[in-house]
Amino acid sequence: MGKDDLDDFSDEEVPDTKEWIMEIVKTWVPAIFAVLFIRSAIAEPFRIPSGSMVPTLEIGDHILVTKYTYGFRIPLTRIPIGQLQSPKRGDVIVFVYPGSDLDVSPYHFRDTKFTADKMNDVDKKLSYWVDLPLMAFTAIDYVKRVVAIPGDRIKVVDNIVYINGKSQKKTFQ
Repeated sequence: MGKDDLDDFSDEEVPDTKEWIMEIVKTWVPAIFAVLFIRSAIAEPFRIPSGSMVPTLEIGDHILVTKYTYGFRIPLTRIPIGQLQSPKRGDVIVFVYPGSDLDVSPYHFRDTKFTADKMNDVDKKLSYWVDLPLMAFTAIDYVKRVVAIPGDRIKVVDNIVYINGKSQKKTFQ
């Protein structure tokens, strides 16, 4: 490469800083929005933090959870669109630990029955409404198996679960 070849490059314009920033924004903002949309509306990865699901799910296992199985929510929020369906007995679900998205102490509902109407009296953290993987919007997520559905009566005696008076065998799917 001779000196004349290098002179050809010096005639090119140096990109303006403003144009360069706009180019970065035009490239990255749609990509980041697409990832956040997919994560909040379609599927989200989770890591199993504890042994409560062993042997079905081991500590440290990674799972991909579909977000639309029980109904749709407005993307990037936790606000439902229409009526959400209830999970069925045996389903593995991910849910926000009750109260971790509320601005109250963990003992706020200790001596009272936790009902939906009590939610109106409580300040909600931003994570109650917004579903983003950023520290300001995080809540404690639990991964558990549905043991009973509304209306069932549950009793545990000597580590045996009874639902509606019938003992349940430990079966793992």
